[in-house]
Amino acid sequence: MNHLSSVKHVIIILSGKGGVGKSTMAVQIALGLHAAGKKIGILDVDLCGPSIPKMFNLEGRDIHQCNEGWLPVYVDKDQHIGVMSIGFLLSDVDEAVVWRGPKKNAMIKQFLSDVYWQDVDYLVIDTPPGTSDEHITVMESLKGYNPDGAILITTPQASAIHGEKGEGRTTPGASRVHHLPPPAVGGTSENRHRNGDNRSTTGTGHG
Repeated sequence: MNHLSSVKHVIIILSGKGGVGKSTMAVQIALGLHAAGKKIGILDVDLCGPSIPKMFNLEGRDIHQCNEGWLPVYVDKDQHIGVMSIGFLLSDVDEAVVWRGPKKNAMIKQFLSDVYWQDVDYLVIDTPPGTSDEHITVMESLKGYNPDGAILITTPQASAIHGEKGEGRTTPGASRVHHLPPPAVGGTSENRHRNGDNRSTTGTGHG
């Protein structure tokens, strides 16, 4: 049974490269919507770097099943913020997930179809950095459910916007991310600089 039909709105979080605060922003968006009185689900499909459980202090929690499917792990006792992540399935949270594409895609499809979200208002999907088969799997699985759009997280540096070359490969940047449906509904850039006493500070700009 596919439980996406009970989800009212879907927002996909993307980034052109890693380390730009994508997962942090996904959490902040979820918390902001929850503060507005909405019921939220967060799906972490960054299989090689699942960080959402740690951000919500949910490490070590187990996934349970019911007749309807997998139950998300809830952040609050009122069950208004539910989280699903492969991080809950790993015996070691720092364990690297080394899977071939078909296995990753099958896991994502199972997350999208089998998690019993119980009528959430917003499902926030935290995707891997760049563009990959995982992104295509997410988009194809969401066909027919009219996701509201995507939010692109980047930094002002050209390497984050256009992609950077490193570790023997080119990281896809925002120019390629923009070619993925659904249309981008927003974006944010994170600025880091050091102040006079050499402490790192962070600011965000929105577009």
